[in-house]
Amino acid sequence: FSLSSNGEYHFDSGNVQPFARYLVSYTPGVFSTFANYKFRARTNVNLYVGVRGPDDRWEVTAFVKNLLDQERVTAISNGTVQ
Repeated sequence: FSLSSNGEYHFDSGNVQPFARYLVSYTPGVFSTFANYKFRARTNVNLYVGVRGPDDRWEVTAFVKNLLDQERVTAISNGTVQ
């Protein structure tokens, strides 16, 4: 299984609307009998901040991907070595 959550907080401030948005996804650890490898659990957090113009006609966004800076093995192959 996997779990994901996203949300946004925004408020009006004159002609612009500042906001902060997040996206979190979680994948639990699992043992692969095919690869004979224990994959570790993984939590990926992405954060976005920005402002929107009136009537959502424009938007400027800055973002940070992989906020927790996690590095995980996500696939293993028994490839042929020559």
